[in-house]
Amino acid sequence: MVALGPRKPDIETLKAQPAPPDPPAPPDPPAPPADQPVAVPAPPIEVVAPRAGAVPQEREYGTPRQNRLVAREGRYSLDGQPVILRSAELQYFRVPAEQWAESIDKLRAAGCNAIASYIPWAWHEPEQGRLDFSGETHPQRNVVRFLELVRDAGLVFLARPGPFIYAEYKGFGYPEWLASAIPEAMALRANGKPAVAAHYQLFSLQHPAYMAQAARWYAAVAELLRPFLNDPVVTWQLDNETGMIYAIRVGDLDFNPDTVARYRDWLRRKYRKARILSRRWGRRLPRFESVTAPGASARHVEMADWQAFYEGYVAGYLDALRGVVRRLGIELPLTVNEAAEYLSPQDPRQKSRAADFYGYDTYTKLTGGTHTADFPFASSHHPLRFQQFESATSPLTCWELGTGWWDWRAKVAPAATVQVFGAALAHGLKGYNLYAAQDGRDPGGYAFQFGGLLDEAGNTTERYDVVARLQTFAARHEAELTASTEVQDPIAWLDYQPYTRLTPETCFPVPVPGLLDPLRYFASFAMTGFHALLQTTGYNVPFLDLEQAAPEVLARYTAAVFPSCGSLDREHYRVLEQYVQRGGHLVTFPEPVTRRSDGEPLSTGSLWPHQARTQRWLGRARLIAHLVWRWMVPYYLGTRWKTARLSPGALHLSDLIEPALVGQAATLPGAVLEMVAEQAEQPAQAAQADRMMRGDLRVMEFPDGGDVLLRGPQGASAGYRVRVGRGTSALVGTIPGGSYVTSRYYSLAAQERLALRRFAVGLIEPYVRRSIVPEEALEVETVARRSPEGGCFLFVINRLGEQSGTISLANPAALGLAGAPERVETLFSAYGSEAELTPDGVHVRLVADDVLVLRVR
Repeated sequence: MVALGPRKPDIETLKAQPAPPDPPAPPDPPAPPADQPVAVPAPPIEVVAPRAGAVPQEREYGTPRQNRLVAREGRYSLDGQPVILRSAELQYFRVPAEQWAESIDKLRAAGCNAIASYIPWAWHEPEQGRLDFSGETHPQRNVVRFLELVRDAGLVFLARPGPFIYAEYKGFGYPEWLASAIPEAMALRANGKPAVAAHYQLFSLQHPAYMAQAARWYAAVAELLRPFLNDPVVTWQLDNETGMIYAIRVGDLDFNPDTVARYRDWLRRKYRKARILSRRWGRRLPRFESVTAPGASARHVEMADWQAFYEGYVAGYLDALRGVVRRLGIELPLTVNEAAEYLSPQDPRQKSRAADFYGYDTYTKLTGGTHTADFPFASSHHPLRFQQFESATSPLTCWELGTGWWDWRAKVAPAATVQVFGAALAHGLKGYNLYAAQDGRDPGGYAFQFGGLLDEAGNTTERYDVVARLQTFAARHEAELTASTEVQDPIAWLDYQPYTRLTPETCFPVPVPGLLDPLRYFASFAMTGFHALLQTTGYNVPFLDLEQAAPEVLARYTAAVFPSCGSLDREHYRVLEQYVQRGGHLVTFPEPVTRRSDGEPLSTGSLWPHQARTQRWLGRARLIAHLVWRWMVPYYLGTRWKTARLSPGALHLSDLIEPALVGQAATLPGAVLEMVAEQAEQPAQAAQADRMMRGDLRVMEFPDGGDVLLRGPQGASAGYRVRVGRGTSALVGTIPGGSYVTSRYYSLAAQERLALRRFAVGLIEPYVRRSIVPEEALEVETVARRSPEGGCFLFVINRLGEQSGTISLANPAALGLAGAPERVETLFSAYGSEAELTPDGVHVRLVADDVLVLRVR
């Protein structure tokens, strides 16, 4: 047997163990202002000795020659074998210690090969300088015992030690004493007061005093984990969804002198001279030292600069944490997780650089509605978007694959898990962590009812059975699945990071930080509805970061779709212009670009020669009324008080997302637009009703020009296509399929959805032929993965009720087939869907909400 890890200390050694030394200090930041308080050194850490029986039987361990979990060729390898990392989050601090062993065994029996958990700083250092990892003060602090149980079960462990964990945990994992220990490091609001509430406290992430405390915590965790390195601990997560807590906070955070000093240095590097900054900002600034963080009413360029700075600031914090871990001698792979629906200051392009393994967190159902998902196509959008950040040594990973939700009102059916899991595998997921595996209670006695695989007593749930079958399928085919190649169409969906930032246009014109125009917010969110629409027609469209898309990269795509918020920097406008001139086909919606990312005007007449004549926003008054009566009144008069009583640690998240969850379900009016016959895949003599299409949230009308694609109720052009060089540029003045990304999708009439699919096909198929063509009445997502053993896996994802129809494999060569398919085999179905081969293709009979996986040869 190969020895893994250093020799494990015995009980007496642990009792005599000195406090871990302070790790080397992070690099000196820019000098803070002279009047800033000086950090008071923290007292030395005392490690609480373990009580008798806390450490199981001693074993011999040697220094590992290499990490057990590595990544090569875009997939994970564990102990030299290709593997799908199948983890479950079992939070030992919320589960009675006497249940740990049985719960671990049940998760292993369900197909898990890994266990993950936060290691909360607040839980293990409740008093400053006094640590308990062995259960001396509470059995659920005995993480030493928990790690031994994971190892005894033959599983590996994914460590998530914060410092910030969120986790709906009071204080977000920070100890209560931390704010009083380093008051100078608190994040400050515009009025100079600390950003604190009854249930949380926020810090300036790169403040020297905060970094010193975080480094001391990491040093303690390193000493805890050192005997378990690679057996069972195989990864270390840096922080948690870093930056999310600071999103939509322009004008509110962070006015800490240290952060402001760093901002001034950033501006000095960008603009070099104060007079250049003054010219760009349109106001006199005699020196950089007169700049502070922007207020809620800042101009476009100031908001853009601050958010660009803060994105780098957050990423720099992760880089600093990485440096701390490495200086402590920990060589495990470091992971970073990102909220899949990220907003500035979260910037995956920058943050992913701090990680060895970078991934996303996804939750598609959070409410108590009877529909399967609040965000039906997020299960595919999220892995497709994060494919941009995978590499040969960083496989596509979901570090939190939601199995339920913490809200006492939430109803998350097992079918939601089936769709998230199935769609992620279809789009190349190589590893995941089921969050959370078991219900429990916070140390304060508050219920943590997530609705996962195990209930609070450790009994299996209905979800457990479904997940066990999903994991059995994944494990049985993991070598072939992880070596397979996804078949994607030469269509680029263009992502643009500046669209995650706030602008004056997205905020109400009042001096209140974070007060967004709700209709603009939901219109921006609804953009990916058009992507969902394309996925239901047989296309499989990858995401591409426009800021990273060199002309030669973009040229690989026959068509590109650009969801425009109206702004774009000049450099990337020229990239698009060059792409079209050289033969590319660009589809832009719902508005043309008219200004730069800093708000200044931009001439874009080459691509969009016919600018908007009129613009209508659809349903603003109705949406505001819906939010008042369905969110504000019931939430602040009742729901919030109950949430504060049941789950105080979740109150911040509840406040943040409640308006979005309520608003996404609002029934808003759509515009009735007429598709021009040649763009609608319809004969000219087709009934007028068959040519009508729904436009969501907004409609722009243009002067007639080019080839008209859509007409509004009064006959004006609502979309057109023009030839530019060797290519074409189409502009659609609405959001086709905007409802697809919300629970309103389920209430759309079949005819409405069919009309939208016809429009999407008519827009794209003249330039990109489909490899997979579902029968017109069949609305499913189809994803093929070419197998190294020949043929392909075919994933059929049904997000609606019972359906049947035929799927034509129109391009067999693209699917890894030498000719027409000869055999089809069902590998997995959650609920009993079936398929058979016919002369026209693969005929499927689908049960509602099912995912069907076929092997086609």
